[in-house]
Amino acid sequence: MKTHSLYLLFLLGCSSAFSQNPRLIAVSGLVLELTEGGQKAVPGVTVSVAGQDYDITDQEGRFMLHLSAEKNEAIVVLEGCPYPMVSPFGGKIYLPPSGELQIRVCGQENQKLRREIDALEKKVKNLESKRKLSERQLSGLHKAMLDTILHYQEALHQLNSTVVEYESSLRERESMVAALEEKLASVEQELFLALEEKYLRQKELMDAISTGLEQYTDQVKNLRDMLLPERISHYFLNEGARQQLYLAINKYNEARAYILNNHQSQVEGAGHYWASPDLARQLEETYRYILEEVHQKAVYPMEFSVNENLKLYLSGQLGRSRAAREAEKGAASAMAELSPRLETLEKKCADMIRQLSISL
Repeated sequence: MKTHSLYLLFLLGCSSAFSQNPRLIAVSGLVLELTEGGQKAVPGVTVSVAGQDYDITDQEGRFMLHLSAEKNEAIVVLEGCPYPMVSPFGGKIYLPPSGELQIRVCGQENQKLRREIDALEKKVKNLESKRKLSERQLSGLHKAMLDTILHYQEALHQLNSTVVEYESSLRERESMVAALEEKLASVEQELFLALEEKYLRQKELMDAISTGLEQYTDQVKNLRDMLLPERISHYFLNEGARQQLYLAINKYNEARAYILNNHQSQVEGAGHYWASPDLARQLEETYRYILEEVHQKAVYPMEFSVNENLKLYLSGQLGRSRAAREAEKGAASAMAELSPRLETLEKKCADMIRQLSISL
């Protein structure tokens, strides 16, 4: 009785929080028990997300939760259900959901299906322990594999039913079942490996894109600091200062060359490994902004002005004072173009990395 009272207090607290927070999204779903050859609704089960909302499934197994729109994920818990949860993996859902949420459970009495599910969960947990894939990738892999298992289990069930109905062709039907079971094992393994490989390649591409964007942004800021107008005169007076400038220019050129040499293949990769075509278009626009707006219109004029006047001075074609003044003038003009573009660049790169990351 005491435990029940505490649970009611918890749920009342959740309901109070909903009334005070207008930023909620409605998540509808079903609780389904996996049975031999199909699935059926599970009524009377409490579906809850701690600290947010709960609902009790109706006769069709349906429920409705109102969850915070400010969160990207939540953990769903079942209470009063006699069967363990099979999916979503670890009870984790991602918000907002792409459609109606399905929570699937399976009892131990369904031994054949249970063995398949337990084997899948063991594989996914093994991958999880290696920390090569993100939680979203693991969840996607688990769902795809579970759907495949259920598809073939349903096919096997239908074939087995046919065997019972047509005993005269029992041997032939059993042969078909055996062949399908063999195909199922092969398809499961192939699909598992293919999905693992896909998500690994996706993560590698994500790392390459984010590293390139971050390195370029860092080198632009470093070069900007080196070419502030008040520092220009030092490069005409001090050999050591000039060498530091040349080093900064070289590092910037390396970061730009990486973008220039890899941007096309990375945009194509984003279109292949991410489901949303908008991400590939956004990445292409970010690279275009880097190469055309930032480099061509701001960084290159600033770098050229200082470099060219240094060459004229060091070759004796121009006096030091005049060369330094011309370099300062060119750098100041280019700096005015660079400052607003650099602020926009940082926002674009940070948003690009965030968008790719949350879609892993």
